[in-house]
Amino acid sequence: MPLRKVSHAIFRLSNRLLPYLTEWGRRAMPHRKYRALERECRRQAHLTVHERTKEELEKMAREYKAIADWLERRHQAGEQWSAKE
Repeated sequence: MPLRKVSHAIFRLSNRLLPYLTEWGRRAMPHRKYRALERECRRQAHLTVHERTKEELEKMAREYKAIADWLERRHQAGEQWSAKE
């Protein structure tokens, strides 16, 4: 697959993800946004035939998952702290 097509696919993906990134601070549970980003990266990786793009999308999905897990643990710890008061 020519590099131009790969670049175009990544650009389209970044445009789809942009609304998620700009809404990050407006939600009570931002880990859900990262879960959506993770799902979208996995979906795009499944659809692409370009091996390098697939690897990068899977890497991004793992990174979004790690961030979502961390934010979720932090959110749950905050809820437990509030319940103790």
